[in-house]
Amino acid sequence: MIRSDNAHLVQGQRASWLRRTLLASVLAFGLSGCAIDVIEQGSSIGGDVSGNALPADDKRGVLARMDESVFNCAATDVFLMIGINDLGSGRTPDVMERGYRQILERIKQEAPRVRVHVESVLPCRGNYAKHNANVLDFNARLQKLATEFGYDYLDLHALMVDDNGELKAEFTNDGLHLNAAGYAPWQAEVERVMGW
Repeated sequence: MIRSDNAHLVQGQRASWLRRTLLASVLAFGLSGCAIDVIEQGSSIGGDVSGNALPADDKRGVLARMDESVFNCAATDVFLMIGINDLGSGRTPDVMERGYRQILERIKQEAPRVRVHVESVLPCRGNYAKHNANVLDFNARLQKLATEFGYDYLDLHALMVDDNGELKAEFTNDGLHLNAAGYAPWQAEVERVMGW
């Protein structure tokens, strides 16, 4: 809920503040699923991390958090970027695809009006570049799943990959996590999709 001390903002400033706050919520959660809700008339905004693991048997994962992350917060849009932590944990694209399918099926069944935006997994660099072949494999699967379920597919990978197939050096300090410059193309893509 927006606190009353923000009530002094004029409508244009308020809308801008909401967009910045929402975008910070989406981007701050990094490489995990994030459900977002924007209700400007009702003056509320929410964001929640839905987890960082795909298999249904992982109690910490997205499926275990769907109620509070999507269904109980009246989300209008859900941006999902899930996968790099799974690859780092040794999960295969086959196992990850099955888990992702479960997530999309549950959203489609329980919240058919929610707009889902399936985001590609980002490339890695340096010591983490060993995951890039599986990242490409999984992204192809994600694109097919998005099409199958009638959801958007946001190819952030294409915006952030260099000529060697790795995460652009200027977007990371460690080869895996984005720095401030790395969030800029992601932010621009979310703003484009949301019509901001």
